[in-house]
Amino acid sequence: MNDQTHPGYAVFDTEGTGLFTYKYPKDHPDAGKPYPADAPGQPRLASLAIVYVDESMNIEREYHVFIRPDVDDYTMTEGAQKAHGLTIEFLNEHGVPVTEALNEFQSAVDNGRIMVAHNSQHDMKQMRGELRRAGQLLGRVPGQPHLAAGACHRSGGARRQGHRRGRCGGLRRADDRAVAGRVAPGARGSRRRDRRPGRCGNRRPGR
Repeated sequence: MNDQTHPGYAVFDTEGTGLFTYKYPKDHPDAGKPYPADAPGQPRLASLAIVYVDESMNIEREYHVFIRPDVDDYTMTEGAQKAHGLTIEFLNEHGVPVTEALNEFQSAVDNGRIMVAHNSQHDMKQMRGELRRAGQLLGRVPGQPHLAAGACHRSGGARRQGHRRGRCGGLRRADDRAVAGRVAPGARGSRRRDRRPGRCGNRRPGR
């Protein structure tokens, strides 16, 4: 019998200042290879939401923060602002230092939480970029880092993750709470645009 205590889940969601470049362009010597998350011009973290869930799908607590810009060239693209409603002025007024959010995220990983994200390729790349900029290294994330709550209904994926019937529904509900927590008050959540086949799948995150 396995007497290990289940670490629980950390269902997280992020918003940033724009869209990522995932591959080097064709005219680059490294064409086709993953473009680093912390490379110049890559989007910055604007908000982070984490919903902590226990093995029985009970929500333990929620963590929602906006990020205060820490550099002069921190810019918000028009598309990103339209999606999540966050502005530089709002973040300057209501945001916290990015290190606070990074410490919370890293603590969840270090405590063995199974990290869950709907659009995991984007969300993991967003956090990886900020951790690198802060000089922190993100090690192995428990429970396969590319588990997507939105794809959890697929029976094969559920079995691979050891999920009991009904558990995935709880993770999706927690994901909805996380989505609601990382946008500006009154703004429509942008993650709904990603709930199409192929956008939430279990792809391994890039660099």
